Amino acid sequence: MKIAFEKLDESLQHALVCLSVFDRFFTKDAAEALLCKVNCANYLTKLKKSSLIQKQGNRFLMHLLIRGYARQIGEIKFPQILALGEQRFIEHYLSQILRNANKYWGRDTCMESFHLFNEERINLEATLRVVGQQKIRCCRASKELLEDVVAQCQQVAPYIEYCVPFKMYDDFLEGLLHLSRLQKKITKEVEILCLLFHESRKHGEGDTQKSKDLIKQAIELHDDNLPCFDEDGLSEVFYLSHYGRYLSQDRNEREESQTFLEKAISICEKEAAKHLEHNFTFDKGKILSQMGHNAKLHKDGVKREAAVRYYSEALNFRLARYGKHLLTAFSYKEMADYFLYIEELGKADENYKKALAILENMDVKEQKEKVPIYKNFGICYQKRKDFVRSREIFQLGRSVADNTIEGNHKWKVWINTYLALLLHKEYPDKEREARIISAEVFLMGKELGMKKWPEKEALETFYKNQ
Repeated sequence: MKIAFEKLDESLQHALVCLSVFDRFFTKDAAEALLCKVNCANYLTKLKKSSLIQKQGNRFLMHLLIRGYARQIGEIKFPQILALGEQRFIEHYLSQILRNANKYWGRDTCMESFHLFNEERINLEATLRVVGQQKIRCCRASKELLEDVVAQCQQVAPYIEYCVPFKMYDDFLEGLLHLSRLQKKITKEVEILCLLFHESRKHGEGDTQKSKDLIKQAIELHDDNLPCFDEDGLSEVFYLSHYGRYLSQDRNEREESQTFLEKAISICEKEAAKHLEHNFTFDKGKILSQMGHNAKLHKDGVKREAAVRYYSEALNFRLARYGKHLLTAFSYKEMADYFLYIEELGKADENYKKALAILENMDVKEQKEKVPIYKNFGICYQKRKDFVRSREIFQLGRSVADNTIEGNHKWKVWINTYLALLLHKEYPDKEREARIISAEVFLMGKELGMKKWPEKEALETFYKNQ
């Protein structure tokens, strides 16, 4: 390896060192971003002839041993070349993340955005880790890109959320928060705090203090800088939608929540009118869905019936704006949840199937966000006394959770709780399996610090009485 490297002229040595920043595979376009575009094809041809890189299909590959050696030489002999390669690598893939995120919000292009991410997953995840670890070296080009990523965090973050594991997404948000503070972008800092607050709630009640600190920071920063939000209508909409959800889910103040959500809708519609000639991406359906949740849980039956109107508006908005999209699937799931809640099980079944059909057509078979759909779809079948299908759905959801969610998570607690209770009630020969699953659930709940979750008491009764 040393002999082969030393046979190269210095320009090819520099090229190999630059290319060593790729974790594994890279395209010609990516190589051109790191090397001089004029000479790139010539460099790749010569390195291939020297057996230092290989070509597989439309991609190039550098063997891990060669990559390790080239990086080591770069660190010792050509540190500036290696640093330049790392810088251009980040710039290239940050640009791709921005392009992909824009495609994610297009009509019927959601699946394509996921496909593009999967094609470059190794390199894109490496870029996200650098952002999350706050290790980006800034030059003019990367500084401008990072400003674009922070400025477009409303569009970028939801896309990344559905592409990577929870932990990587959390770290990415922390990196964005750090950048927003360096850039002194108050409105973006508030948006990212809201996103971090929402994520912290997903992991269970063990993060309660963290959640409280995050939403407290967001509220105080927003209220101390109202003129900034008066100027940035979309940031105000984003904040109000999250604040409304906080009032409903964390403080049980649904009437007040509706007031803030209605204000968010009003501002959102005004902003949409201003941006008719531009790609207005804000998901109004998210606000309408939360208004539907508030109405669904209202004690007044008349107001409760308004829920289906809100869910229908959210679904129609997403169908018209995004077409076949992850968000459209979520709207079908929310509609199904409403019908499950009022026990119109046929309609619930129909809408769960529509939600899953969109995801399957998008080739998102192992999407972690499918776990809550499987949980509620399994409950639907259980209520219809179709215990065989219910068990299949719960087991499928459990499998997806195990394959896509690293470590403990409250979604795993939920779906395993329902599976264990179903086995206990309807499958006497599976009592031992039910007990094993129950033990796993209680251990996970304890480690997460979860004090309560749906059907916990029923599971405790079964587990303690055996």
